[in-house]
Amino acid sequence: MAVGVATNLRGWPSRVSRSFGRTPPPGNLSALEQCKAWALREVAKDAGEDVNMAFVARTLKVQGGGSPSREAVRQLYERMDEGGWFPGKKEYKSKPGPAPVLTTAKKRRIADTAMNLKKRKQEPPMRSTM
Repeated sequence: MAVGVATNLRGWPSRVSRSFGRTPPPGNLSALEQCKAWALREVAKDAGEDVNMAFVARTLKVQGGGSPSREAVRQLYERMDEGGWFPGKKEYKSKPGPAPVLTTAKKRRIADTAMNLKKRKQEPPMRSTM
């Protein structure tokens, strides 16, 4: 029993089609590899068989070379079942762009200084808050 995988992305949401062109960080699965994992699971479901995690892990390739572990495949399937998942969904902890200049502690200090000056009925100039 074969399952057809769509290669035409015109009907897909734009966030999915954009994710196919991105390169994930080393050690992560690309959107295409995530689609392979999904397709292998769907084929096993249609055949009425259990998913062989070791086979799926050997079939997939992570960015930078190698294969994911069986546990990584299991976690991917859990994310798929939670809902809101789509191939290439970014789940990396790092945010794009440079690190913020003001940390949370610095922002709190600026706010506290400004509030203290305001209590004394003074205008908080920029120099006194920094």
